[in-house]
Formats: sequence, C-alpha cells, structure tokens
Amino acid sequence: MNENKNNVSVNKQKLKSYKKQLKSELFDIDSELVLSEQEDAQIHCKVGKVENIFSPYDIAKNRTITEAFHNYLMQETEIIPIRHNLELNLHIDNDTTIEQEEQIQKAIKRHYSFMITSANVRLKKTFWRAILLYLGGLITLLLNFFVGNLIEGLPLKETLLIISWFFVWEASGTLFFDRNTLKMRRYNMLRIYNAPVIFIKES
Repeated sequence: MNENKNNVSVNKQKLKSYKKQLKSELFDIDSELVLSEQEDAQIHCKVGKVENIFSPYDIAKNRTITEAFHNYLMQETEIIPIRHNLELNLHIDNDTTIEQEEQIQKAIKRHYSFMITSANVRLKKTFWRAILLYLGGLITLLLNFFVGNLIEGLPLKETLLIISWFFVWEASGTLFFDRNTLKMRRYNMLRIYNAPVIFIKES
C-alpha cells in the first residue's frame, strides 16, 4: 500500500517537472528561427544539383518541383509563426548557371500558383458540399415531423433522426474544420509563393 502511494507521489512530481519543462523557452519556436536582416524567417534547403528539385517525370522545359521538395517547404512553413515573412535559401552546386537559377524560381512560382488555384477550387467545393449536407439534414428532420408512424413496426422516426444528425455532423466538420485546415495550407503556400529565393553556391 505504501509502495503504491510512493509511486503515485513520484508520478505526480515527474508530471510537474515535465509540465515545467514544456513551458520553458527550450521549446519556444521563436528561439529556433533564423531571421534575415529584413526579419524574414529563413528556410535553408540543401539542394546540390538542380535536378534534385525538379520532378523526373516532367520532360518540358518549364519544369515542376518534386513532391518531396514541396512537402519539406510546407513542413518548415507550418511551424513558422504567420507574422514572419519567409526567405528561401537554396544551397546549390557551384557550377549552377544563372539560367538554371531562374528556372528554379519560375518552377517554384508556377508550382505554388497551381497549388493555390487548386486550393481555391477545393474550398468552393467543400463549401457547397457542406451546404448540401445541411440541406439533407434539414430535409430528413422535416420528414421526421411529417412521417409519424406511417409504417408500423419500423423505427422510421428514429432512423430519420440518426440520418439528420449524421448530415449535420458531416456538414459542420466540412465547413468548420476541413475548410479551415485548407485555408491555413493556402496561406502557407502563398507565403512560399511570395518568398524571395536566395541561392547559396557551395563547392
């Protein structure tokens, strides 16, 4: 019994120390940011060869960036507070030409322009999907009042209530959670789109 009490006491003390550590500046993201002279948050990317950025499936001259590069930029952007503008620092090989640098800049702009446009389309679709789901919930709720016990032996009213609840639940999740997540991703993509690209050549 005493051993159990001691274990509980030790656990509480450990939890307190963990909470104190989590509240410390050790995990403050602002202390981890690298800022430029203009107070922009810098994202450093080890690129090396120019081909590492471009999708190997794109045979056109106006290449697109790889999914891995896109995901890396998005992950880095998500943890940087939105009050900071971004600056992309790409570490490239020393023999990279000016034409290749311009190609990279155009590819990044082109990629995020397309992604933002796609996000705008998805936002409209999710909005109208939510509206249709709300209408479905309203219709089934109204049917519940008019149906009564038309078919004896079947729990029709209860079934319609469950369906109505499902429609409203799905509509609320789509409108308030899915759309907000998509909006935040769109803002982050716009931050990358607006970010100046700085090339750092390495031998």
